[in-house]
Amino acid sequence: MKLGLLLLLLPYVNAATVSASASSSSSAAPTVVVPSSSTSFHASASSPSTAVSSVSISFPNSSASGSASSSAPASATSVSVSASASSAVSTTQAAPTSAGATVTQVTIPISSYTFSPFPTPSQAPVQGAYPATDPSKPPPVGSPLIPDFSPAWAAAYTKAKAKISKFTLDEKISVATGVGWMAGRCVGNIPAIEPIDGRGWPGLCLEDSPLGVRNADFVTSFPTGVNTAATWSRRLFRARGLAMGQEHRGKGVHVALGPMMNMGRIAQGGRNWEGFGADPFLTGEAAYETTLGLQEGGVQACAKHLVFNEQEHKRTQTSSDVDDRTTHEIYTHPFLKSVMAGVTSMMCSYNLINGTYACETDKVMNDIVKREYGFQGYIMSDWQA
Repeated sequence: MKLGLLLLLLPYVNAATVSASASSSSSAAPTVVVPSSSTSFHASASSPSTAVSSVSISFPNSSASGSASSSAPASATSVSVSASASSAVSTTQAAPTSAGATVTQVTIPISSYTFSPFPTPSQAPVQGAYPATDPSKPPPVGSPLIPDFSPAWAAAYTKAKAKISKFTLDEKISVATGVGWMAGRCVGNIPAIEPIDGRGWPGLCLEDSPLGVRNADFVTSFPTGVNTAATWSRRLFRARGLAMGQEHRGKGVHVALGPMMNMGRIAQGGRNWEGFGADPFLTGEAAYETTLGLQEGGVQACAKHLVFNEQEHKRTQTSSDVDDRTTHEIYTHPFLKSVMAGVTSMMCSYNLINGTYACETDKVMNDIVKREYGFQGYIMSDWQA
């Protein structure tokens, strides 16, 4: 119950003001006070030079607060969130206060993580079967060869690192953030970096849709994904992807937000037609050829929606609960095929996966997509997901 109250109070932290006592020593930790409330947030550190390691929240006792100790009087409750090495929640009871009340303190351990980039796949491809391939020159349709895009990824990373080496922190954040839905000429826009001292970067235009260029004149409305898949023709899959890529590039698009490769499990799904139907093998082959075609046309492809985005109704509130075998054999198989085609980006979806929002699911985005499948591109969230 106390943890629930703690979580309810956390949104107020963004609106909180930091106050410090003038009589505090240099090692005193800051206290965050929530406006219009007697609640105080107190962060403590072991020394002035160390990072904040715990957060303590105190608030008046109420009928909804509960108690970690049945013997504690109803006066006040203090919850301390600590980044200590303790492996279990600990509860302590402090001495009575001046008013004669007892304060109960609950310490909840929080793990500390450091960021490190996901390692580049180290296995060397079999010579002859996996030829080094440039995305602009994929193997022909029906080729038994599987393209190896590792050299292209390595070259791209080298160029990108050199480009951002002189960017300021604000500029790096800008590159990875965007400006919001339709806040520019495209549905998604990454602002440009002004060309100062050779640091210039034109920004990115991210544009729907999986069926052609959205919100533009003199463009083609291509056959839907499910109709295209019904041909069972790899040649037509590739030709359609190439034509869409060329039209996106011709309109100044950098990232084409497709192909869509959800299974359409819920028949009433309003956007099922964007994908290639409910057969994972067919959808995988269509995703593979479409991705090769789009990127041959000169734009980045985006495999979406990762994953289990199988209905539009209440799509931001529903949880798709799926076991591991079903995940691999049906729903993520098309994404694997997209990685094999060198897809540049993926888009995580609005729905929850086994109770966790898709764009926060470590299992899918890191363990499956990056570790198992060797994806080396970037994952963007669906808009406001």
